[in-house]
Amino acid sequence: MPTTALDLARLRETMRRPVRTDDIHELKGTEAPVRRDASGNLPRRRLGPVRRAILESLDDHRMTRYELWKKARAYCGTLSRSAVYEYLRGARDIGVEYAEALMVAANLTVVGKGAPPRKDRA
Repeated sequence: MPTTALDLARLRETMRRPVRTDDIHELKGTEAPVRRDASGNLPRRRLGPVRRAILESLDDHRMTRYELWKKARAYCGTLSRSAVYEYLRGARDIGVEYAEALMVAANLTVVGKGAPPRKDRA
């Protein structure tokens, strides 16, 4: 059945209306949508402690991001170069396996603070 002029008019009118997302079940309880700035750029992510430590280690060891990626591939063969670059730039997050590979390649270890001392012990 061919599309009629009435069908096209109805579709165009529907496309002009705002989309209501409050009744979409999958969106309940999720984060607010990311907003672009006036020039269309996505906001930068804040540097977390792991990302900051990796970047500082690169500076300390005079290692490039490419060298870091090459070393990290020995610990995680599926780690892509773009994932490393985008993560360090703050444009994406990565999983634990990738983060661990980057930390080992950057000569970093995680050290816990341990349990706080109990007050009843002297």
